[in-house]
Amino acid sequence: MELRKIDLGGVIIETNDSGPWGADVWWLLFGSDDKVAVAFPQGASGEKAVVDYLIALPGFDHGAMIDAMQSADNNVFPVWRPKP
Repeated sequence: MELRKIDLGGVIIETNDSGPWGADVWWLLFGSDDKVAVAFPQGASGEKAVVDYLIALPGFDHGAMIDAMQSADNNVFPVWRPKP
């Protein structure tokens, strides 16, 4: 999976109830076509570099990210969209 930074159209954190044994937090990166272009679980190789980039985006919703990290339910947390 590949997504150029310029084509990033949104970021959602998806959680599920499979933890602590399953991958219960997923980062979903959307392309400019509003389709999932890249998805990876928390703890994936290279996650820190990608997340550091994402949380520095203007308008990133840190509160929604905190809510997602505390969730043990099946839910989605939109954390970033580019400004029109």
